[in-house]
Amino acid sequence: MTSVKKYTILTAILAGVLLFLQCGSEGSGKRAEKEKINLQNRTESILTSRTMGLAFLEENKLEEAEQEFLKLTSLAPEEALGYANLGLVYMRMGRYDEAEKNLLKALDLTPLDSDIRLNLATVYKYQNENDKFVEELEKAIEADPEHVQSIYRLAEFYSGTNDETTLLKREKYLKQTLEVSPANIVPRLHLIELLLQIGKPNESFLQLEEVGRIFPEFSDEAKEYYNQAFDAIKANKVDEALTATMIFHNFLKLSSPYNKGVTELKGFEGTSVGSPVFTFSETAPLYISEGESILDAIRFTDVTESAGLALFGGSASHSMESEKAAATHIAMGDIDHDGTDDLYLGTYGPDQQNYNYYMLKSEMGRFKNITEGTWINHQGE
Repeated sequence: MTSVKKYTILTAILAGVLLFLQCGSEGSGKRAEKEKINLQNRTESILTSRTMGLAFLEENKLEEAEQEFLKLTSLAPEEALGYANLGLVYMRMGRYDEAEKNLLKALDLTPLDSDIRLNLATVYKYQNENDKFVEELEKAIEADPEHVQSIYRLAEFYSGTNDETTLLKREKYLKQTLEVSPANIVPRLHLIELLLQIGKPNESFLQLEEVGRIFPEFSDEAKEYYNQAFDAIKANKVDEALTATMIFHNFLKLSSPYNKGVTELKGFEGTSVGSPVFTFSETAPLYISEGESILDAIRFTDVTESAGLALFGGSASHSMESEKAAATHIAMGDIDHDGTDDLYLGTYGPDQQNYNYYMLKSEMGRFKNITEGTWINHQGE
């Protein structure tokens, strides 16, 4: 074979190799790009299902929430959040066997999550399985000694009977609740009554003094019975002290600090059964491409209506001056001293030339219109 032929063959072989490598490189690049797109789509789907499921759950739209969390468990089977909230959905539906199954699956993935255990305990409570109810709450407290809702739930469980063992357990868990939340007057008032019942007036006296230090200011009626309780304890008239304390307690139930305390221990009074789980497990994988942040995958859901903020409806009147038509005023502050910011909204009406204003009380992520009965009264900006 001549050198020319050898050179021609060698050149052809090299060209073929280069062409193959080039095609392979292009194919690899396309595969990488396709995998990146698939990963982004999966991330978006997971975040969308999570967000929509929680939004539907907040609105108590259980069938819609069920579908979103079923989708989430399919997309992220190693993530506890989907199973935990699916269990909550089934609990609210009264499908307790399915609720238990999904909550147990969530606990297999995150056994130290006390919120999930609290929901599982609630399932057992509805099924009248009191031993399992207590066991799950004790496990929740073992995992998180400051899980105040589980502690207080046990304190409530041991109320209503007067045998010595039960009373001692109630005392234990009320005191444990106060160790975690010393500024909460709700368990303290229950503890005062209990201490009087079990013959510990000196301790009740100290707890009653503490209520006076914690509470900002009593009404005149409440103060009267507060003083009566003190005087009766000093005179060792336990029955009179208990009666005065219970009446005093009932007056405080109407106050913002008391309702704030109830919310901390039991959730907002108007919420449905159980508490949603919002956080992903620490061990959950991140479905984010290299070089990107989770912000690239986040999508926002309009929850204006479910949050109680769909007050204005439509656009501002075109007959008004443009500056006034667009004017909206917002202010936030804790007007009732319950520890959460409330909202003031003011704007011109969409179809009339008047200024509308609203005072909205924050209640666990939703806002309640409390304009009527407030001191706010004005006609314009």
